[in-house]
Amino acid sequence: MTFKDYLRIDEYKLLGKLKKHEKLLYNNYLDFLQDHFNTNINVEVSFRKPNKKRLFGWIDLIGLSNKKYKIIVENIPFEMLGKIAHEFTHIKQYIKGELNFTKDEKTFLWKGEKNLTIKEYNNITNMSEYKEVPWEKEAYQMQDKLPILYKKSKQLKELKAQGDPNIEFMIQNDLV
Repeated sequence: MTFKDYLRIDEYKLLGKLKKHEKLLYNNYLDFLQDHFNTNINVEVSFRKPNKKRLFGWIDLIGLSNKKYKIIVENIPFEMLGKIAHEFTHIKQYIKGELNFTKDEKTFLWKGEKNLTIKEYNNITNMSEYKEVPWEKEAYQMQDKLPILYKKSKQLKELKAQGDPNIEFMIQNDLV
């Protein structure tokens, strides 16, 4: 039984233009992530049109402090599960106290230790350096690992058993 089943939540809040089978798949994937990280949080995912900055995904930092967990991802087919996993990892880091901020909100805390100032973090332009920031390193690892685990999961097997050919097509052709 998943956390969602226990709480009787029908779906997560998914914003943006999504087809019925995409909503089914992303709700199912969020169940998988909740189980994987042993969390029980109300998550909202906003699927947006791509922008010129090519950010791909981020979390609403202001919402975090208000216990509103919102993931924003650009709705580009391919690697969507990885993008969601990456941002969900940051939410998990925050709610478990691994990632936080100093009281003045100018410096990141990683596992209780001061790490980078917000300004230093925002000034990182080298992608390999960015991927070595501890919370990003974990998120990138989960971005690669979790879609693979999900594709072998009981949650996806149960969803596929419902017989929607669109979901099978999306998975087989790596459109998620």
